[in-house]
Amino acid sequence: MDFLNLVEDALPVNQWKWDGISVWPLFRVLTYFQNIQREEFSRVDSKFHSCYKKTKSACSSLVSYYKASFVDRKKSDYCEGKRDIVFMTDALSRVKVNHFWYLKEYDSIAKVFKEENLSFLCLEFTRGGEYRLPRYSPSRLIDKDLLIIRGASSIFKTVCLDDSFFYFLEQINLLTKKNEEGLKFPSKERLYLLLRYIRSLAEFYKKIFLKVVPSVGMVVCYYSVAVMAFILACNEFGIPSIDIQHGVQGDLHVAYGRWNAISGEGYNLLPDYFWCWSDEEAHNIYSWSGDHSKRHKPIVGGNLFLEQVQSGEIFFEEEESFKEKIKKSLFTKHILVTLQPINYKETLNKLFNCIGNSPEEWMWWIRLHTGMYAIKQEIVKFLEEKASEFKNIDINKATDLPLYLLLKYMDVHITSYSSSVIEAEAFGVQSIIIDRLGASYYKRQIECQKAIYAEDEESIVNALFKIEGERSLNKTINNRTSQAIARMASLLKSKEV
Repeated sequence: MDFLNLVEDALPVNQWKWDGISVWPLFRVLTYFQNIQREEFSRVDSKFHSCYKKTKSACSSLVSYYKASFVDRKKSDYCEGKRDIVFMTDALSRVKVNHFWYLKEYDSIAKVFKEENLSFLCLEFTRGGEYRLPRYSPSRLIDKDLLIIRGASSIFKTVCLDDSFFYFLEQINLLTKKNEEGLKFPSKERLYLLLRYIRSLAEFYKKIFLKVVPSVGMVVCYYSVAVMAFILACNEFGIPSIDIQHGVQGDLHVAYGRWNAISGEGYNLLPDYFWCWSDEEAHNIYSWSGDHSKRHKPIVGGNLFLEQVQSGEIFFEEEESFKEKIKKSLFTKHILVTLQPINYKETLNKLFNCIGNSPEEWMWWIRLHTGMYAIKQEIVKFLEEKASEFKNIDINKATDLPLYLLLKYMDVHITSYSSSVIEAEAFGVQSIIIDRLGASYYKRQIECQKAIYAEDEESIVNALFKIEGERSLNKTINNRTSQAIARMASLLKSKEV
């Protein structure tokens, strides 16, 4: 982040454009994830990703798409009639609520706005053909369209970039050498391919907009390439875009913190508004958007899914049996571990030593990140090899049961940097953060003793002994959420957002 901010201070990156698209947000996000080794962002052209493997993956995704479209056809939305709001989301946002897969952000916000007689169209995509069926509410699956557009965008291999584009790349490389930063950057070929893809995708979304004539676009996780294209389409179609908070935000998050080069109209790959859970996140957004830009403003709307669970509007059928299981067990402490896709084996190795040095009466619930479901069996095998002698570890129920159900009955939560720290706080569960990045994300929680930073194994075990597991539900429902909903509904109806 420090180097990205250095570039923003040294160069007019807000003027870096290709075919009307702001390049810097894409470059910034790609660079960040490429350097923390997140595979889906850092992958570059190589022998390991040959044409054969890409074709095989595309064919597999198409088969999954057609299968899902047929099996769950009753929940397919065919984009008929006008819709007030078009919502764009990833299927990974789905959680199992009783017998259906529920989109946390979309279904909870749609429930509230439908009470205001506003209509929705949900556009849904997935990664690697990993659909979660049956769906709770209708959506249009767009993976076939994304694959076709991606293929068409990559047909032309010749890179058509002007001198100003190369100027920014050269200057960034000079800054890297000057500051002796050993960073990786996306190649000009990859940048060009993705920019072409974003342009083609934006045209696809605008055709949908012409059909349903929306007043606003909403998204989850705006900083994926497919969603950035949606933001661009909203901007060019003349409707506002809103990103719904889905996890931690802060000044160290590449998508939500320290955009130093913001001015005027801002970037057309960033949303107009950020729907935030609390004042803390809103303050972070305002710290860099503030008076510098007409766009990219925060709105405090709350975590609606969490509020609906806490109020009883959403309930889990498994709760009674799980509650009884906890009550009858001989375990004296229940510990929830939320894994992240990055360096999860390193995290597990550290925790296994803790498990070995802790009482057998402690139960460890190890939960996979939603983006790790596809490699669940691989992780289970890794766990079995490491923990064959332990009888107090559960991965299946910890992963399959809803997070908010688990948090009701946990005594402590452990993570590297998962946003579950914020959600655990809402259930009165103290967290132990075992990674420096997490400690920097959750400074407030550590200062308020809602979390403890313990990086080495001895400190983790000591912290576990220290935490008594006395919970008090911290309900998040408040008048500000209701006010934000009323404000948004009014603005949507009058098209004055």
